Amino acid sequence: MSFVNKKCSIHPDRAALSFCHCCKDFFCEHCLIEAADYYYCAKPACRAASGQAVVEQKEATRAAYARWFCDTCIEATEDAKARKTFLTMNGIGVRLIGKFDPCPRCHSVQSGAWMCLFFIPIFRFDRYRVIWLGGDSLMTRRLKPNKREPYLEATKA
Repeated sequence: MSFVNKKCSIHPDRAALSFCHCCKDFFCEHCLIEAADYYYCAKPACRAASGQAVVEQKEATRAAYARWFCDTCIEATEDAKARKTFLTMNGIGVRLIGKFDPCPRCHSVQSGAWMCLFFIPIFRFDRYRVIWLGGDSLMTRRLKPNKREPYLEATKA
């Protein structure tokens, strides 16, 4: 969609960047905030709608992960996924290495994202809970700091 001829509702001398997802008025880049993949303006009703959109997006993300991960593992991790974990050329690149600390509920394991040089792990970037779906397919969630073994807390209770 082109906004070439559209002007900001508040600053008529500025070109519009986009429109508010709630009120549909056009605004410049200084008048919009981004929330839940959409732009919203500063009007109270639109700000409330942006907050609700963020909550709904988080709930949808959690529901999507709940298919694979148990609640304990979801609480101990963040939505960040492991990216480019199998990009190695001649043994140089980032890989997920290790399958330890299996969760008895969802059977996910902890793995580390390691920088490799000639297939030798040099240093670890992060740790992830991983569910291997078969072949090279997997689901990952980054572990929060200080949450290295979430299933132990569930088994103690």
